[in-house]
Amino acid sequence: MHYNTLLYGKTKNIATLNLINPPGNVMSMKFFDELLDVCENEIINEDFKGLIISSKGRHFSSGADVKELLNIVKNSDRLVPGAMEKNLRAIEILHKVSKPKVAVLKGICYVSGFELALTANYRIAQKNILIALPEVSYGLMPGLGGISTLTAIIGGGKTLEFTLTGRAINSEEALSLGLVDEICNKEEIEEKAKRIIYANNKIYESQIK
Repeated sequence: MHYNTLLYGKTKNIATLNLINPPGNVMSMKFFDELLDVCENEIINEDFKGLIISSKGRHFSSGADVKELLNIVKNSDRLVPGAMEKNLRAIEILHKVSKPKVAVLKGICYVSGFELALTANYRIAQKNILIALPEVSYGLMPGLGGISTLTAIIGGGKTLEFTLTGRAINSEEALSLGLVDEICNKEEIEEKAKRIIYANNKIYESQIK
């Protein structure tokens, strides 16, 4: 199926989910509609050895379309607007994928873009990345499960600091906190992701025998 904001495919039994709305790869409601569709019709079947989540252009993702999101929240009387429930559904499907998942991060990785990256088991970053959850500056909190995932990785105290300040951290700090697992050169990062998938798939297959 053709999508406008993402590209999904498989090469040598490795699936790729690629954000294709540069330069910021903004995650609009249209994006989440397409993400849910590919999650429910393709990814949920796990017909692959592993999944690589990546992006086109300089940045991984600047996150949700803020104006669109604020408008949805403003016009809803629910704590979690119905229009946003499908967004969470897509993220939940990705979290539950049992095969190895690798996120390839570059440039800006903000808000729901970072929450998407947190669905991966392994995150590789280029040297120039900035990671942040700046929802607090808009009077919002992360809405795609980012807080619980962060807490599991860096603990409650650091998660509270990260979400309440909204400050951006670079690749080195992200590595020290465990938010990324490896820093890699631009020229090597895609091939590195594939090698990780193949290596971890062997471990996965040995565990389920």
